[in-house]
Amino acid sequence: MNKIRLIAHLVILIVTVLLSITSCSVEVDVDEVVTIGPKFEDLQSWELLATVSENQIRNLVSQNEPGLTPIITSRQLKDIKVYKITYNTIDVDGNNIIVSGLVIIPKNSVDLPLVSYQHGTLLTDDDAPSSYNTEKLATLFAMTLASANYAVIMPDYLGYGVSRNYPHPFQHRKTLGSTSYDMIRAVKEGLNFVDNLIINDKLFITGYSEGGFATLALQKHIEENSILEVTMSAPASGVYNSSAFFQEMMLLNEDYNYPGLAMWVFDSYDRIYNLNRDWSDYINEPYATIIEDVSHPFDFFSTDISKNPQDLYTEEFRNGLVNGSDIEFLNIISDNDVFNWTPNYPITFFYGTDDNLVFPLNSETAYENLSTDSANVDRVIYEGEDHFTTGILYINDVFELFESLR
Repeated sequence: MNKIRLIAHLVILIVTVLLSITSCSVEVDVDEVVTIGPKFEDLQSWELLATVSENQIRNLVSQNEPGLTPIITSRQLKDIKVYKITYNTIDVDGNNIIVSGLVIIPKNSVDLPLVSYQHGTLLTDDDAPSSYNTEKLATLFAMTLASANYAVIMPDYLGYGVSRNYPHPFQHRKTLGSTSYDMIRAVKEGLNFVDNLIINDKLFITGYSEGGFATLALQKHIEENSILEVTMSAPASGVYNSSAFFQEMMLLNEDYNYPGLAMWVFDSYDRIYNLNRDWSDYINEPYATIIEDVSHPFDFFSTDISKNPQDLYTEEFRNGLVNGSDIEFLNIISDNDVFNWTPNYPITFFYGTDDNLVFPLNSETAYENLSTDSANVDRVIYEGEDHFTTGILYINDVFELFESLR
C-alpha cells in the first residue's frame, strides 16, 4: 500500500511539473539564479527570466511592434533564452558598484556575433532592460536580433535595475561608456560558463538617442582602454556635440518642446562635477522654484515650465554658453562631447533631418569631424523624419547593416 501511495504521489508530482512547464508564458519569470563563483572578476549573478519560442517572438512583434515585421519575415528565427545579469562596474566617483542588464541568446547556437544595444532615455525604472518589458520596442528588437542568431546584451546603466537607488548620470560620457564596456566583459566571462555558447570575434554596438550617445562613448572607451575590436558602431540620433547643441538651444526664441531634457543634464552635471549651483543660476523664476520642488529627474519632463529658452533660462546663463564666458560649465559640456576624436573602428550614423529634440547638428558635426583620412565613417540620413519616426527606420536598417558584416 505504501509503495502504491508513493507511486501515486510521484505521478501527481510529475504531471504537476509538466503542466507548469507547458503553461509558462514568456511573461513568467523562471526561478533559476546562478550565483557566480570567485573565479569571475566582473560577473555577479546570472538569472534565467524566460525561454521564448520563435513563434512567440513573431506573435509579440505582430501584436506590439509591426514595424519589426521586415526582420522576422526575411530570416529564419530561433528560440531564445532571456537572462538578467548583475556585474561590477564603477560609479561617477570611481567606486565599485553592482549594476544589471539583459542578455538574450539563441538556443543551441555557436559562432555568435555579439551586439551591445544601449537604450535611450527612460522615464521609469519599469522600462529598464532587465525589467524585461516585451512591449518595449528596444526589448523586442533585441529579442528579434537574438532570434536571428546574435548574442545581444542591453546594459541598464547606473541608476536603473539593481542600482535604481543611485542617481542616473544622464549624458555622462565616462560612466555610460565604462558601464556598457564592463557588461561586455562580464558576458564574455559568463556565456561559456552558463550556456556553453561560443561567441566569435565580431562585436557590433548600437543605440538610439541617449543610447546613441552611449554607443559612441562605449566605442571611445573600448579604443582607449581595451584590445577589443569593434566590427561596426552604429549610433543613432544622439547628443554627440553638447557644446553646439546647447548653444543653439540658447539662441532659440521659440518653444523647444523638451525642456526636461536640459533640466536633467544640468542636474546631472551639477551633481557629478560638484558645481553646487542653485537652480536660479540656470533658470528664471518662477521656474527655478518649481524645479527645485521636483523630487526625481523623471518628473522634469512632466513639470509645467516655459518651453521658450529666452523666457526659461537666465540671461547670464544663456550668454555664458553662447559667448563662451561660462568657462566652468562649457568645460564640463566639452568633457562629455564625443564628436571630436579619431576612431579606429568603423562608424555609421543614423539620424532624421527634422529632429527637433536632438538637433541634426549633433550627427552632422560628428560625421564631419570623425571622417578623417584614417577613419571609416558613414551615415544614413532620413529626410523629413523626426526623433520618433526615425527610430523604427533605423532599427530595420541597422539590422541589415549588421547582417552584411557578420
